[in-house]
Amino acid sequence: MIKLMNKISWVVISVLCLIHVQTHAQINTPAGATVPFGSNNSYAYGILPTNLPTSGTYGKGTEVAAKYTAWKSAYIENCGTDKARVKFDNTSETVSEGIAYGMLLAAYAADQDLFNRLWAYYKQHRNAKGVMHWKISGCNSVIGQNGATDAELDAAMALIVANYQWPNTTSPHNYKTDAVSLINAIKNYEINATDFTFENGDAWKPACRNPSYQAPGYARVFKLFMAENGQANNTFWDNVIQKTENLLINNAHTTSGLSTNWCTPAGPPNSSCSGSGTAPDKFGYDACRAPWRQATDYIWYGPSTILTITNRQAAFWIGKGGAGSVQGGDGVNHDGSGSGNHNAAFVGPIGALSLATTNTTANQQFCNALYSENKNDGLASGYFTKILQMLGLFVQTGNFWNPYAVSSATTTSVALTAPTVTFAAEGDVITVSATATATTGAISKVDFYAGTTLIGTDNSSPYSISWTPNVSGTVSITAKATNTNGDVATTAPFNVSIYKAVNQTNTAPTIDGVADGVWGGTNTSASLNNVIDGTVANASDLSANYKAMWDATYFYVLVNVTDNVKTNNGGTDYYNDDAVEVFFDIGNNKTTTYGANDFQYTFRWNDNTIYEKNNKTTGVTFARVDNSTGYVMEMRFPWSTLTGSPAINQLVGFDVAVNDDDDGNARDRKISWAATADQAWTNPSYMGTVILKGAPACTLPSAAGTITGTTTTCANAAGITYSIAAVTGATGYTWTVPAGATITAGANTTAITVKFGTTAGNISVTPANTCGNGTAATTAVTLNSLPSAAGSITGITTTCANAAGITYSIAAVTGATGYNWTVPAGATITSGTNTRTITVTFGTTGGNVSVTPTNTCGNGTAASTAVTVNSLPAAAGDITGVTTTCANTAGVTYSIAAVTGATGYSWTVPAGATITAGANTRTITVTFGTAGGNVTVTPTNTCGNGTNKTTAVTVNASGGNASVSIAASPSSTIYTGQSVTFTATPVNGGTPTYQWKNGSTNIAGATAATYTTTSLTNGNAISVTMTSTKQCVANTTANSNTITMTVTAAPAFSSTINGPTVVSPNQSNVTFSVSNQSGMQYQWTVPPGATIVSGANTNSIVVNFGTSGGNVTVKETNPSNQTTTITKAITVSGTTPVYLPAQEVNISVYPVPCNEQLMIAMGVEASTKVSFSIIDMTGNTIQSGSFEYNSMPVSIEMPVAAGIYQLLLQWDGTYAMHKIMKQ
Repeated sequence: MIKLMNKISWVVISVLCLIHVQTHAQINTPAGATVPFGSNNSYAYGILPTNLPTSGTYGKGTEVAAKYTAWKSAYIENCGTDKARVKFDNTSETVSEGIAYGMLLAAYAADQDLFNRLWAYYKQHRNAKGVMHWKISGCNSVIGQNGATDAELDAAMALIVANYQWPNTTSPHNYKTDAVSLINAIKNYEINATDFTFENGDAWKPACRNPSYQAPGYARVFKLFMAENGQANNTFWDNVIQKTENLLINNAHTTSGLSTNWCTPAGPPNSSCSGSGTAPDKFGYDACRAPWRQATDYIWYGPSTILTITNRQAAFWIGKGGAGSVQGGDGVNHDGSGSGNHNAAFVGPIGALSLATTNTTANQQFCNALYSENKNDGLASGYFTKILQMLGLFVQTGNFWNPYAVSSATTTSVALTAPTVTFAAEGDVITVSATATATTGAISKVDFYAGTTLIGTDNSSPYSISWTPNVSGTVSITAKATNTNGDVATTAPFNVSIYKAVNQTNTAPTIDGVADGVWGGTNTSASLNNVIDGTVANASDLSANYKAMWDATYFYVLVNVTDNVKTNNGGTDYYNDDAVEVFFDIGNNKTTTYGANDFQYTFRWNDNTIYEKNNKTTGVTFARVDNSTGYVMEMRFPWSTLTGSPAINQLVGFDVAVNDDDDGNARDRKISWAATADQAWTNPSYMGTVILKGAPACTLPSAAGTITGTTTTCANAAGITYSIAAVTGATGYTWTVPAGATITAGANTTAITVKFGTTAGNISVTPANTCGNGTAATTAVTLNSLPSAAGSITGITTTCANAAGITYSIAAVTGATGYNWTVPAGATITSGTNTRTITVTFGTTGGNVSVTPTNTCGNGTAASTAVTVNSLPAAAGDITGVTTTCANTAGVTYSIAAVTGATGYSWTVPAGATITAGANTRTITVTFGTAGGNVTVTPTNTCGNGTNKTTAVTVNASGGNASVSIAASPSSTIYTGQSVTFTATPVNGGTPTYQWKNGSTNIAGATAATYTTTSLTNGNAISVTMTSTKQCVANTTANSNTITMTVTAAPAFSSTINGPTVVSPNQSNVTFSVSNQSGMQYQWTVPPGATIVSGANTNSIVVNFGTSGGNVTVKETNPSNQTTTITKAITVSGTTPVYLPAQEVNISVYPVPCNEQLMIAMGVEASTKVSFSIIDMTGNTIQSGSFEYNSMPVSIEMPVAAGIYQLLLQWDGTYAMHKIMKQ
């Protein structure tokens, strides 16, 4: 069928799409993989099952090969021509972890075609960060957004293996560059930047961690691979290795060794810490892969801390009954109690773990049994159990090898022969050697590596180098041999733990808080770089380093702390204040709980109490010295209290931490040297490790040279420096200064800065090193004092502005060599500067005259006297008072405002005038004569006169009598309400004022020269009183003549307009009228289009109408100028009436003459509406109305006077006139 399909045209395939054929390449296809499946027979560490096949195509992996082929057939589905997916439990879906597991299996099976297809599927479904979305429907649709870290880890590892299997591959994928990109994505988005553990995804970031995601073995490989490809970041990856191993270790149960589904970032489980719905503290389906991660780390790199927990788990399961008892699920507790599922999800990973154990009979039997158990397909019925069965079997058969620990060719072999010790100190010289052979060509060189760092090369046998490590940590030593054909072989790594050295001292330090010379040289010095609580803003906020050394009696520690805010609130919670903590684990047992050999000491700032977790403080002493940036704490611990017997190369668990509190409340931050979390106080395994080393060979320093610096200075002088040249062999310098002096900078260096007190003495310096002290140098220093205080100043305290020749002096001052005088602003010292007596010329400003006694050391206490400088008075202001008066007037006052500086006021007045009161004050009273002239004032004081001020005064002679008369307009006889104006005519009034009166009563507000009113009544008597302003008149008040008013009533207004209310269009000669009143004025208006043809401005008008109706109005104005307006609404209706003679329409009116009634008969049709008007002989309409004519005579009332009238009748556009008579 396959051959037939290969012959069918691709066009036909694309059209028919009816036949689906899925084929999979096989193991070790194509040939030529660097490590074919089945060819690796061991790991660098651990054991292998001894019941593996010994023959067959794939050696120990022969049985697994068949299961791999069956797994592919059941779970792999192609997506097009170049992609494939791993089917999930729901076979229409795929998860990213399944793709990554499949990539691992394909890479180790050397199945390149499947590997390429799976990686292509992964790449097709990456997000913007470069990681695969975690769930896909079929071949194309994303249904679960963003990545899962376990998938990225396994995919990246698979790419590295593929790059090793098929080097230099660039098509269809470049394994190397793709691996670099994916590892960078993991580094940037899925490793926590603070605790360096693997998070749950690039976007899914709860505070919890999944132990199954922690892969320290992978991190070790990533570190090497990234360094090989130009992206070394060893410190970062070392942190990841350490923190992920610590998480696995801290998460492992203390008896069962089991992991939990979820945990805190530090490792311990927490009931509130969960991720995907599984119980957080159970050994369930989220925890089941942790044993595989632990196994990978150990069989590849052999960390002893991981071996501890893998051995613990093996022992637990063996104790439970062996391979058949392995189980897990949310029913299995952290300690292994409870019940769960016995399937390959647990058997497979624990089968891998069984290889990562110590080689004992029990462990080997357990390992063999788990291989047999894991082959049972009945335990692997679904996606998850099947793929974990396969991963376990690959590990169990040697087919999960470390790509950095596999020989690249059998033609070259290499083996490490040294070192053989597993630990050393920083600075130790370590011999690294190897043997190397080549079956073809010859060995051309052997390169030696510490991790990824080349530490030496030897080109000839025996292959050996010397290496001096300078950084603590576990280092993987490897040797890489290259033959002349270019073949390369690399040894399995040999791990050496490098520890911080603590040197023995021959000279005990003085415990005084000062780093004397013995602390220099090669003594341990390390910074506290781990922030384990809070946040550190900068080095000034909190930083520290420590030094340590030992002798047969004591362990010594000196900690230099930088802390910009030091706090001790005095409470019992000393751990919440600023403090130094020192930890010991004697024996370096690294247990997880405190025992008899474990210690935690706390030395609180500004507190003399020593705190120890279990009160083991016998013989412990310490001293503290504060400085401008923090403080130094120096401590000494007896070995007898620490229950230790020191020896060279002894390992001691050790750590130093510093607490910082800035606000007096709870601790704000904490840093440590070794601990990565604030756990060392309860868990000794968090401590670091130091190694005790012997005292280095040394020689005493040479003698100190001459001290450079002043030998004479002043008491309390600061910033005085003394120095010596560097002394051969000295690592420190111990300075002493006179009593009362302090060293403010440079202690233990070649140059110090001193602040003196008041006592002279010697400055000495002793060069020192760890062997002891050299010969000291000394220089004597003399101190001079400041002058005594100045005595009282002799001299005047009050003077005038610009006064000259004024002297001031003081008595001689003890110790003074000069006198520094100061005078007020504007004053000058004209003689005596720097002597005890000065002469001063003042300006215009007062102030202090001061003198300070001086000498070369500075100033004594000054003396001061206040001097008041009086100025001339200021200029006089304006004089207040009259400028015109009458002859012989008395009691006239003049004054000015107070003048600044004036103590008196000198006044002058015109000839003949006298000052009767207030002379020499600001206000005077004057009696004038008959002459005018100037009134002048001059301000004065003891220093002289200010500028004067003058005002001219005119004195007038007598001005005669004042009088006033009034007149009324229009007259004194008016109508009620008529306006009348009264006018005053003054004589000798000047600019007079008025008060009008009605009778004897003042009229409110009537104070002008005229008075107008409309409210007078008959008999009102109007007059005015005038007040004259003309000076010197005989009388200032005059009354006018009185006008008595005659007031009569005004004519009455009309109430209605007589005339019709309805007219015909264009009707003419229509009369309107009102009552005729004597003296009344009339003003008429008519509707638009109408015109007044006669009678305008009379009481009766005749109007010719147009076609518009409107109002006929008349405005009546009476003699009192009062008005009223009367309106009559006129309606224009119908057509222009046609005049017919009365006889043509048979109009008859009777009786003739009529009395009170008038009968009207008409020759018109019945039901005719008829309007009538009765008009008198003047044209006024005196009566109007209408009636309904129904062929019968109509009677109308005639309430008019006797006389002759015209009767106007109007109907149907016709009108007729008829003469009538009333008797």
